[in-house]
Amino acid sequence: MASYTYEEKGILLSTPIEAVLSFYGKDTSHDRTYHYFSPFREESNRSFHVNPRKNVWYDFGLAEGGGVLTLVIRLAGCEAEDAFDILAQMNTSFIPSYAYRSPSPARKEPERSIIIDHKAAEFRRKGLLKYAAERGISKDTLDRFCVQITFHSVYSPTLKHYAIGFANQAGGYVLRSNSVKKCSASGISIIGAEEPADTIAVFEGFFDFLSWIEDQGIDVLPCDVCVLNSVSNLKRALDFLSAHKEIHLYLDNDRAGEDAAAQIECFCVNDESRVVRMSHLFDGYKDYNEMLIAKTSTHKSNSYGNFITNRCPEQTGQDQLG
Repeated sequence: MASYTYEEKGILLSTPIEAVLSFYGKDTSHDRTYHYFSPFREESNRSFHVNPRKNVWYDFGLAEGGGVLTLVIRLAGCEAEDAFDILAQMNTSFIPSYAYRSPSPARKEPERSIIIDHKAAEFRRKGLLKYAAERGISKDTLDRFCVQITFHSVYSPTLKHYAIGFANQAGGYVLRSNSVKKCSASGISIIGAEEPADTIAVFEGFFDFLSWIEDQGIDVLPCDVCVLNSVSNLKRALDFLSAHKEIHLYLDNDRAGEDAAAQIECFCVNDESRVVRMSHLFDGYKDYNEMLIAKTSTHKSNSYGNFITNRCPEQTGQDQLG
């Protein structure tokens, strides 16, 4: 069994599904909508669909699907690491018919439309504190891990907005309020434990991370933390995650969270590390924050909201985009 780097695994996972079917001697004919005869059984109607752009498949007869690695695992009856060895044996010069299409034009880096005007270490805006309290997050936790952001849009430079800001590795902030869901720059967020740690906790969004802090009553981080801020940022995190012996996943209980967990298991599991799914802690809820909100009584939320309102002398501003 060979050992592959993250980059090498990425190359192997780009092997077209049609190439895998050909390697195993399966029928590669398909209709105009990329429906094939299932490679898992004899059939008269095509029930195996391939999305060549995303390089994923779905078998309607089995009600199962996945990517190229899952397909090899099923066809060969092997483990993930063995599947990479099999992919490495395939003819990489194979070019399926759909690859002859004209390439898409290169995407330009989007211009930043948000300008950060001010960052405050202590939260004073009543609207932001009330919003956080409604999501089960205390002012102390906000002050520990977030900053109060004042920003404006390049399209309305004189109109100021306020948001909870969570710093990321791209030098920007994820911005949230009751009416703001933006980021000044896209990237993952890394928070290191006070002592060197072999374990890392992974969250999809920063409110899930803050919910973990509140729910577990954590005063000192017991491990490193990675907040993806979006599952689309997963590839940026894999190298950092794989440097840890234990990877604890607090990802959402939905299809995107499941897919992200599967990718992390695929890339990061080896002889020296393991992945532990922790979503059972908020089983029955979409994510950690939704569970925390459900646990927090209406009375407690209202009491806290009144407390922060009386405590903060400033007038509530317009926390919305114009």
